This record gives sequence, structure tokens and C-alpha cells, in this order.
Amino acid sequence: MIFDWQSLEDRLYEQSKAIIQHFAAEHPNVTCSFFAYDTDPKEGYFLLGFDTLENALCVAQENEQRAIKRRN
Repeated sequence: MIFDWQSLEDRLYEQSKAIIQHFAAEHPNVTCSFFAYDTDPKEGYFLLGFDTLENALCVAQENEQRAIKRRN
């Protein structure tokens, strides 16, 4: 059995593009710092997760505060 990887890649690209455009349209004033895929090949799903600049900075500050407490 030969799997059509190109078809899967094309579908993933097109759906990702649509999701990113939808996110941008719904949140025009939000800066997206990155997006990432989460997958479960056994279940056959792909999720697209987004993070914002504000959230990334908040998490970084929280991590730094925990590191400072550990050092003290």
C-alpha cells in the first residue's frame, strides 16, 4: 500500500492557511508570536495552536520569577 503523502501535505497546508487567515480576521489587533502543530497520528488529528506576544511575555516573566525564587 502506497500512501499519498503529497495529498496529505497539500490538505494540511490549505487547511492551515484557512485557519491562520480566520484567526487573523477574528483578532486583527493581536500579534501572533508563533503557531505550532499538535498531532496524534494514531487518532489521525492535527491541531493548530497559536500564542500571542502578550501571553509569551507573561509566561516568560512568570518563569523568570520562579527561577529567581529558586535561586534565593
